[in-house]
Amino acid sequence: MGKDDARSDSRFVRSRILLDFLFGGVQMKINPTHYAKLVKLMMEGTYTCHELADMTGLAYSTVLSYAKALYLEKAAHITMWEKDSRGLDVTKIYKLGEGKDARRQKMPRTEVYKRYRDKQRHKQLLRMMVL
Repeated sequence: MGKDDARSDSRFVRSRILLDFLFGGVQMKINPTHYAKLVKLMMEGTYTCHELADMTGLAYSTVLSYAKALYLEKAAHITMWEKDSRGLDVTKIYKLGEGKDARRQKMPRTEVYKRYRDKQRHKQLLRMMVL
């Protein structure tokens, strides 16, 4: 192996790392201990994927991908939804085992329109106070 071969190999490795970084192709191995912790916590019940990631030490995207895979294979189900600051159900909480998915509570259209009108009214008041 000559200098040119070594140089081209290092360029290939650098370009491969850059492509993996840009397009998300980085593959990480999951430790069996971490996977066991994840399964144990999902059996217990009411943890979001962010909480599971913090407890297991895994990346959020790894926990999310495992939870989705378990859900798609019908090995897990959605037990409840966590609300955000606006009161909307946005975060799924998975639990291992077969079961019926929790329904997502939808806000009635009248409430959505009322919030929008209140927001517009508030903006108008702020504009009037500035002038």
